[in-house]
Amino acid sequence: MKLKLFNANNLPSIRVGKPYIRMNSKTGLVAINSKASEILGIGYSDMVHFFQNEEEEEEGDWFIEKVQKDGFALRYKENQGHVHVFNSTQLVRLIFQSVGYEGIKGQILIGEPVKNGKHTMFTLITAGLRNE
Repeated sequence: MKLKLFNANNLPSIRVGKPYIRMNSKTGLVAINSKASEILGIGYSDMVHFFQNEEEEEEGDWFIEKVQKDGFALRYKENQGHVHVFNSTQLVRLIFQSVGYEGIKGQILIGEPVKNGKHTMFTLITAGLRNE
């Protein structure tokens, strides 16, 4: 028998180099990692909007868009891994509820850009939010 060993030392973190958003439904913390910030083109004074496609019920169909006004104001946290953050317990709970996720913390990968009228949004891949 030829066995291949898998452990914490030889498996890379799934987050390495991936654009993702961490969310916490208890504190409302939404943290956009540096790769996701780069893809979204987020800077110091930018804000974000979230959209949900109400016509599709698969996977919640959520999107994120960078905006200049009327969005969630971002704070830059260099000491926490160069992330942009904001707080909204209500938003995180809505996203978690829409995909049936019962956990407190979760991660959502950023997908491809989608054009919808005047909006250029990025898909939020909510498939990673699974109950154990």
